[in-house]
Amino acid sequence: MKIAFISNYLTPHQAPFCETMVKQLGDDFSFIASMKMEEERKNMGWGLKLQGLSYFHEYDEDPEKAENLLMEADVAICGDAPYRLFEKRLKAGKPTLRYYERLFKKDLWRVVNPKTRMRYKAQHGVYKDAPVYLLCAGGYVPDDFAKFGAYKGKTIKWGYFPYFDKTPLAELMEMKQPGSILWTGRMLSWKHPEEAVYAMMLLKDHIEGIHLTMIGEGEQRPLVEKLIKEHGLEDCVTLLPFMKPKEVREYMKRSEIYLMTSDRQEGWGAVMNEAMNSGCAVVASHMAGATPYLIPDDGLNGYVYSSREIGELTNAIYDLLLEGDKRKNMAERAYESIAAYWNAEEASLRMIDFCEGLLKGEERYYSGGPMSRAENLKMTKRFEGMWVEKE
Repeated sequence: MKIAFISNYLTPHQAPFCETMVKQLGDDFSFIASMKMEEERKNMGWGLKLQGLSYFHEYDEDPEKAENLLMEADVAICGDAPYRLFEKRLKAGKPTLRYYERLFKKDLWRVVNPKTRMRYKAQHGVYKDAPVYLLCAGGYVPDDFAKFGAYKGKTIKWGYFPYFDKTPLAELMEMKQPGSILWTGRMLSWKHPEEAVYAMMLLKDHIEGIHLTMIGEGEQRPLVEKLIKEHGLEDCVTLLPFMKPKEVREYMKRSEIYLMTSDRQEGWGAVMNEAMNSGCAVVASHMAGATPYLIPDDGLNGYVYSSREIGELTNAIYDLLLEGDKRKNMAERAYESIAAYWNAEEASLRMIDFCEGLLKGEERYYSGGPMSRAENLKMTKRFEGMWVEKE
């Protein structure tokens, strides 16, 4: 069975999946990059050594070969690449899995824009009866596509699968520094790094030894620096510059709690995978795309708070620091959920199994995790902390 995967470029969040696919399929798996990676991404540590990767192909280097790989594949995974590059395959009725984050991260007016609706219906809604499925990289993806009547009954849970660190769980627990909290990422307005600082303002006088480390750069960093200085938080908040992913992982391993404060513009949030893999108890905004999939049961393998509600965020942190056994149990379950389900090896095995079934006219969905059915969720959180399926 041949599988081709086309996306904008190969990232550290997709490379582990590709490597495990190669282990299973050998030369029958190929990845096609539709563009060159931007320098900004490379400076953030996203650049990979591509030379010598037999499965890696660049569309611009050899368009004819790339098109042949896409057309000859038994199943194609089509991610963030121009529609025209795989339109021929779709119109030929060949089995295809389309890989998307949510469509409407900020410009909600586009939902009712006539041109937008026509374009999405033409590119997605016309394949209702074809062997075309939607890989949903985020809990709110099905709802966005449902607005165009696309992929009804054919939405699949998917995501990103960064490198899985095999450090034993018991060893990770020994590395944790008491009272340690971590926030990492680009300091953009929609990632809301300031919320972590607001929580520290409320907690510093109530939890002895509490300390927040923040790693990253961006437009919101001056605000973060200003808040730290104005509220005298220099002794309990440490600001660090961008680091390579491996260096960030070391901080995760030493941290007890990880904060994911992004709003709806966070399509997925692979740092959540990494933090859970590192044995952190994660407190996540309900709006981040990964949250409904990685933390399906609030309070079990992570805490979910209503985005922008500083009180909920602060209470969750306070509870975890006050209840050591609860924090440890939550962190262990977080690690286990990544080890058992949300990792590249398991995802590749499930993907291959699903594709084999697809070629036989079967739909081999799993009961949970990658390649299970994706519900149509509202971007709201019940008071009890459970997700609401949209009717």
